[in-house]
Amino acid sequence: MGPYLCIASNGVPPSVSKRIMLIVHFPPMIWIQNQLVGAIEGQQITLECHSEAYPKSINYWTRDGGNIISQGKNTGAKYEPVLVDNAYKVHMKLTIRAVTASDYGSYKCVSKNSLGETDGTIKLYHIPTPSTQKVITTTSSAPLQTTVEKDILKQRGRQKESTPIADPNSNEIFDPETTKERDLRLRSNPGDTNREELSAVAEEDFAFASSSSSSSASICIPSDYKRIFALMALLALVHM
Repeated sequence: MGPYLCIASNGVPPSVSKRIMLIVHFPPMIWIQNQLVGAIEGQQITLECHSEAYPKSINYWTRDGGNIISQGKNTGAKYEPVLVDNAYKVHMKLTIRAVTASDYGSYKCVSKNSLGETDGTIKLYHIPTPSTQKVITTTSSAPLQTTVEKDILKQRGRQKESTPIADPNSNEIFDPETTKERDLRLRSNPGDTNREELSAVAEEDFAFASSSSSSSASICIPSDYKRIFALMALLALVHM
């Protein structure tokens, strides 16, 4: 459908031409690009149809019940249908402002002329609103160790290291520092000791060795100390 130009020429000017307009009468036809359209609540959406017909057609939109959606008188109307004509072609648009739950459903674009009628259906469906994820932060309720508490723990550790060793089979307590001082004194002045002190040292060493061997956490006495005790006892007997 459209204009045609017929030209006649035999090589002798002028040429003759004739313009002919061909008009085809046909019933309406509709093309829909998107038959399913999704929208979230509150969104503005536009539905579109393309129609062709001659003679010129009447075009409009309807809802599910067949009610015609008319052009709103106010600029802020809920529905805004728009028709863009181009010869025998019509571009139909329906804009829905602020979509609500009642707006979801089927919409029909209808085209009608003297030769027939046709329509196309577009379904508007609901898209759930994206939910915002809540970020939950947890704080530890356990108090942080202060510098003072760390110092106290260090002092307790030192006290445990320097605690005298107790004999589980007797009420006597052996202090490693006191024993070491007495051993040094005996080594430096073996002649100043008497038999009672040497006897006490020997008994104490024997008791200490026995208690250490019987306890669950064994304590080893260096063999050098035993030799020193034996030498001091011999020196003391020689000087007497």
